[in-house]
Amino acid sequence: MKKKIFFLPLILAGIFGIVLWSCEPIAEEEDLCLAFELPDDFQSCEEPTICCPLDDGNCYIVNTDGANYYCDKSQATEADPDGCSTAEETYINEKCTAKMSPEQTKEMKMLLGSYIKEVMAKAREYSICG
Repeated sequence: MKKKIFFLPLILAGIFGIVLWSCEPIAEEEDLCLAFELPDDFQSCEEPTICCPLDDGNCYIVNTDGANYYCDKSQATEADPDGCSTAEETYINEKCTAKMSPEQTKEMKMLLGSYIKEVMAKAREYSICG
């Protein structure tokens, strides 16, 4: 019985240490940003950098030429759960030099949406760790 009581604090300390060790530190009030490389089909588009704040704010696509393209969670719908549709469309219209077919535009929006979801997931992970 005494051995169990002795090992319990050691086990709990080990679990706590693993959780702390697995979290990468990130500065407070900093946005998590990831740059993505586009497939060859979309080489006419500027490669996107997507950022999400760690405080669960609106994510955005970085615009190197001016104001960023922000998602708006208040505009979320069932078809656009993150409210990023307008940001994606504006990015495509301004950062893709070649005219795209409706199918290519839809594929590009799906690609941007998957990138945004990836950054959101990582931002949630960092916010839990921080």
